[in-house]
Amino acid sequence: MDKSTFSERDICTKFITPAIEKAGWDLNTQPVPNIEPIKLQVFKDEATKETYKHESRLTLEHLFYGHPDTAQYFIEERTRGGGTQMDEHKKIEFARNTVQNLPVEMFEVFRPMFEFIKNKIPPPRAGR
Repeated sequence: MDKSTFSERDICTKFITPAIEKAGWDLNTQPVPNIEPIKLQVFKDEATKETYKHESRLTLEHLFYGHPDTAQYFIEERTRGGGTQMDEHKKIEFARNTVQNLPVEMFEVFRPMFEFIKNKIPPPRAGR
């Protein structure tokens, strides 16, 4: 299996998502921004929280969608339910130049994920 030919979606579907599920993370509780175009590409039926499952299009960058400083990094792309995606060629630029300047409040959405991870890590043994 030549992983160097995998797309970002392949890596997520074949490796990251199964590992997250195996660790006990409920993918239905990952934060979805309360922004209509993003919700449309995640939920088949928002009322019942039914998603498109592996065809949902939600990336970490979507949590920053809608802020004026992030608009230049998103493009429209045809996908189920919608199509607002981070331009693949601008992700590194986004991470290096924009994320560090976003308001602190935009990162609060990560707190439950970090708490989940923190609870999975055993406390250090005495004497270490």
